[in-house]
Formats: sequence, structure tokens, C-alpha cells
Amino acid sequence: MSKYHISDETKFKEGRCSKLGKDWIPWIKAFEFSSLGTRSILIDWKTGRQVHCLSMGERAWYLIHRWDDSILDINEQVVLYKDSSKEVMGTTEIANKLGVRAICNGQKCTTSDFRVFHSDGSVEVVCFKASEEAVFAPKKERLRQRLSIEQAYWEWQERPVSWSLDYYTKQNFILADNIDMVTRFFDKSKVFDDVSYLKHLIATKQIVVDMESEILCCGEMVKNGIYNK
Repeated sequence: MSKYHISDETKFKEGRCSKLGKDWIPWIKAFEFSSLGTRSILIDWKTGRQVHCLSMGERAWYLIHRWDDSILDINEQVVLYKDSSKEVMGTTEIANKLGVRAICNGQKCTTSDFRVFHSDGSVEVVCFKASEEAVFAPKKERLRQRLSIEQAYWEWQERPVSWSLDYYTKQNFILADNIDMVTRFFDKSKVFDDVSYLKHLIATKQIVVDMESEILCCGEMVKNGIYNK
């Protein structure tokens, strides 16, 4: 549920989800969302734009996948249009075709969590959930109906986009935290000492270290002479 009630009309006027790259504005911003998890706003180290994550799981997912150089860009909180047009089949029409209750309530549009642009030209949409059990438990039939509408929304378009599920339980939070720590110094102009310079070297992949097993202690690494400035 939104903490601040901003109408879909206002979001359209603001140009949310209408541009790409550094100009991307998500349909839902972190401060507009009430969540049991921790919302966060990241700074994308490659474009400089704000990235709005609605949970710690989404934050980890974004950081890990943005670290992958085969991924050109990621959009978060991507709107699914309720009504059909010449360009897209809306979620209401899709629900009717599937024989399930519509995904949107009233005038509210829904969203997909992430849209990923790969270097090979392919595009993928990812729906992020807590766990497989949270989706496939017997009592979650309505959730699965909603997900079937979301999946069809992307796969039934004139230019189909692949759709998949990913889960909080599969994220490496150590890797995510290390990526967050070093990429704060991706821009060399932010370097101010030996430790921040080491983080810059790791962030720009001039030095390769184990990011997945434990939180990096860059101060100790500098003392141990892991690099020569």
C-alpha cells in the first residue's frame, strides 16, 4: 500500500516509466510505499540516477545484477497498463482471457519489480518474491492468478518479453553489501585515501577479489599491500 496516495494520473503527468537509462523514473518510489521490509534508495554507479527498492531483498537483487557487465540496464517498479491500447494488451483484457479476476483495483495500475536489458539485445522481466513457498503454497492461489496475468502481460505483447520469478531466499547479501560498499567509489573523483582507492579499483574491476564469502575489510587489505597506488 502506498504511504503517500499519488494518483495514476499524476504519475503519468510526471513521466514515470516513460523514459529509459539515467532518465528512468519508477512507477512507485520508495517513500511512497509502506513495507514490512526496509525500503532504500540506491545511487546507480553507472548512470548516477536514484534506484527505488521496496525491500532489502530487492536492494540485494538490484546490486548483484547491476554488477554483471552483461546487463546494460535495469528498470525497477515498471508499470503494467490496466487498459488495452494499440501498443499493449492491458491487464484487464488479459484477466478476462485467462478467466480470472482482474489484477487492478479501481484506477490503480500494478507493477513488475524489474526489467532487465541484456547486452545481447534480449529483455527480461523479473518478479521478486520472498520464497518459492510464498508463491506455491496451497493458500496462495489468488497470488498465482495475479502472477499469471503479469506473466501474460509481457509474453503476449507484439514484442514478447520473457518473464521469470526470483526470490529473497536465493540472494547473496554478503555480495550485495560488498558491491554497495565498493561502488560508492566507482567515480575516481570520490577517492580520498588508500582505502577508498582500493574500493575504486575493485568497483572498476581493475582488481578482482572474493566478494561472496565475507564482508571485505579494505583497511586490512591496504595494510597487507594488496595493491600499489
